[in-house]
Amino acid sequence: MKMKTPFGIVGTLAGSAAALSLVMVGCGGGDDPPPTPSALQVLAKDGDVFPGGFEVGTIESAEMAEDGTVAIIASERATPSFNGVFLRSPSGDLSEVLGADSPLAEGLSFGTVRNLSVAATGEFAFQVGDQLDQDGLFYWDGSSVSALARTAPGQTPDGFRVLGAVRTAGGGDAIFSAGVTPCEVDSTDPNDPEVKCDLNIYRGTGDTVSRIDVPNTLSAQRPNAVLIEVNSLNEAALGLPARGNEPLVGRVVNGEFEGLLSRRQDIEGLGILQSARPRAISDTGAIALDGFIDLDRDGERDEEHILLYDRGTLTTIARSGGTFEGNPEVDLRAEGIDGANRVVYRVEFESEAAGGEELVSLRAWENGSTRYIAHEGLRYGEDDKGNERRILDIEQVRVGANGDVLMVCRLGREDPETGDRRISGTALLRWNGSSLATVLELGALVNGKELVSQISIADVNANGDLLLISSLDRSAIRVLLFLPRSAGSVS
Repeated sequence: MKMKTPFGIVGTLAGSAAALSLVMVGCGGGDDPPPTPSALQVLAKDGDVFPGGFEVGTIESAEMAEDGTVAIIASERATPSFNGVFLRSPSGDLSEVLGADSPLAEGLSFGTVRNLSVAATGEFAFQVGDQLDQDGLFYWDGSSVSALARTAPGQTPDGFRVLGAVRTAGGGDAIFSAGVTPCEVDSTDPNDPEVKCDLNIYRGTGDTVSRIDVPNTLSAQRPNAVLIEVNSLNEAALGLPARGNEPLVGRVVNGEFEGLLSRRQDIEGLGILQSARPRAISDTGAIALDGFIDLDRDGERDEEHILLYDRGTLTTIARSGGTFEGNPEVDLRAEGIDGANRVVYRVEFESEAAGGEELVSLRAWENGSTRYIAHEGLRYGEDDKGNERRILDIEQVRVGANGDVLMVCRLGREDPETGDRRISGTALLRWNGSSLATVLELGALVNGKELVSQISIADVNANGDLLLISSLDRSAIRVLLFLPRSAGSVS
């Protein structure tokens, strides 16, 4: 008996007229390398020498402002290895922002530098150190760097022990949460100690940091218990741990907190809101949320919802319990919201044809209508040998403010006899609101000679320009690539 493959279930998108635009031809896969966008630029790579004689061992992370300014965290090719933070201007000039020898970071280890957060306007924050009582948050204002928060020596703000979440909004505010005294450490698992502290929420630019007052009781919480999302207008959406009827979701404008949705709130036509997590905030202040609803008022979570909060109105975009081509949908998550308040979300469905395996479907909601973007199992053209290709895995998704949806996908087919996967490639795909096309595929040539062997989306700015961290020639060499939105797609 032949095993039915998952790719027999959804060859087009639920009968939608948009489906035809997704069945594309030409994604490489033969002896000739896939096409390379002519505008693809190499910004930096392992082995480069940055200012101060810093020889790059690895490009760790990078983010980009609207004008193309790029902040980079790199590790040094040395033992022990230290990290440095650097800035690349749109003209290509490189400068050091903070290094291990800076007096500003005295007492902090540069073995770990992370949590880079760049605003659309170019300001950015980053964390040095990741241990309780050995932590710091620093801020670049466009011309100089300063400490927003740090442990001793020079502790600020009062009681700071460990960083939680951080985001830098357009206009400059760094919004962050922090664990403050008292803190408790449970070392039952020495490899993963559990830290709980009282939490505070702050905003700051340069040397000025102020506390954001919220009505919630934030004692004995994990440092990352507060969720923060920001937009380009210096606004933030907060997701808060809540007790009783405290706010679950709020908005911060000019440093002032406004509660929007509360725990156990009775929402007409929907039910009792048990929990909610903001996933993105648009430049109009609309917030995309994941939420759980109690339908029968028994205190239990009955349905999972994707929600949109917009100017006092809460709208259900999707709810659990549905089906996709007859397959039960089991999990939902909002991925982002664009400048037109179009919400992109993912649905996981149990594929009967795949033996109950959970597959991913990406969708976009706008003004009451839902469009299907792509799903695992969707036919996506042919390789150079004429073999059918399908999207096997959707591995990374980013939503641009301009409406683009970017995704890194593994492509190939499944043998109908054995069910074995035949991987033919990995590609970066772009959905522009109506159709899906290839932007860059593994095997494309950089500088006419080096093959792209790995693709990861580092950032997409408000223009839709792409910043990628890739590997070359199947080696450990990482490269930072820039691709302007004006370059379009290669298929």
